[in-house]
Amino acid sequence: MKINYCLIAHPRSGSTYLRFIISFLLKTYAMQPNHNNDSTFKNWPPNLENKKSIHFRKYHNIREYRIKQSFLTKHSKITKHIIIIRNPISNIKTNCKYDNKFPEQLHKTRHYKNYWNNIKFIDDLDENILVISYHNLTSGDTTLHFKEIAKMIKFFDLSEDAIKNYEYEKIKLLSKNLYPRKENVDTWFDTKELYDLCKKKIDKLKNEELKQILYYELDQDI
Repeated sequence: MKINYCLIAHPRSGSTYLRFIISFLLKTYAMQPNHNNDSTFKNWPPNLENKKSIHFRKYHNIREYRIKQSFLTKHSKITKHIIIIRNPISNIKTNCKYDNKFPEQLHKTRHYKNYWNNIKFIDDLDENILVISYHNLTSGDTTLHFKEIAKMIKFFDLSEDAIKNYEYEKIKLLSKNLYPRKENVDTWFDTKELYDLCKKKIDKLKNEELKQILYYELDQDI
């Protein structure tokens, strides 16, 4: 039986790093690396094969997802969904900085709208969902990292050997290169206002796991 996985990941929320981890766990390609000239990613992940029973897609937003899904056959439709959750304030701010735009009202940007559209889509699904915490995966805390790995192993129905064979030191090196820790001193917007707006969005969700991870991420460093 072919399994079609889909990762919903708003830009700059850790999708590249997560797909490397998933590739390592599944021993198949969950991404097409666009960092070929970066020595960090050379020959990584190792020993992969193209498994015809697994197909993996990634979309930044639900609009893109729905457009591309409309062209797929019945046998190509997504059967399992994954979302990685990063602190909404940090994620939206980072995307605005990447665009070289510094609006004082971040809740009026397309990034705010797209972020919460992704969340709403996942919240409306009933089953076959994996929700990953960005903070747990990238903070450098071994216990938190392996908490997310355990969730992936269960979701992908892997054996216990997957944990034993997981090369954490290599994964941690990727994390340090992808997400160097920097002190954030730039606050050109009202964090309190955006925090309250995001919290109201979370309060309305139905999926309890999704809600708890969003509350948790919202209280991490911005």
